[in-house]
Amino acid sequence: MSYVDFYFTEMGRKILEIEAGYIAKKVVGNMILSVGCGPGIIEERVKHLTGAEVVCADHDMKMLSQYREGVEKILCKAERLPFRNESFDDVVFVTSLEFMDCYKDALAEAHRVLKRDGKLLALMLNRESEYFRERMKRKDSYIARNIKHSDTSAIEREIERLYQLLSREFIVAVRGERVLQKGSRDDAAIISVEGVKR
Repeated sequence: MSYVDFYFTEMGRKILEIEAGYIAKKVVGNMILSVGCGPGIIEERVKHLTGAEVVCADHDMKMLSQYREGVEKILCKAERLPFRNESFDDVVFVTSLEFMDCYKDALAEAHRVLKRDGKLLALMLNRESEYFRERMKRKDSYIARNIKHSDTSAIEREIERLYQLLSREFIVAVRGERVLQKGSRDDAAIISVEGVKR
């Protein structure tokens, strides 16, 4: 099953609505950049929910071309964003920092393109969750094949260096066939870290 196909399954639709709804409540402005967006499915839903302009950036043309709905897509590396300084109100990473070679450079670029007092929202996979552990066991899973930083604590420290932290939450708890918005350290698939540009 492809990344896009997953979001058209019953569980995928539930996760999409929770993640997009969560992001929509957290963003503050009219110009949002999503870095490492893949096909842009979540971002298209965020645009619908917020009415904001959403720009998607990813280095993989194959991923960008898998879904062609209503968001602007830019082919580029997270470590070298082709945008002017202070161009965006919000920068969002949706489970992408863990897959980047140099998350420090990606976070520095996000800082550069954020407006003064702009907001960073980083959603990262929670390695303590059953969801994560199951996918790491399956060598054919996208996560097992591509993840570069399964321990996100170093990424969180880098975020804290560049941004004033507002919140750290555990979201998207997958319990069998049930998907809940909030979870605990042990069952939430996602850690959300929110900060404001220093």
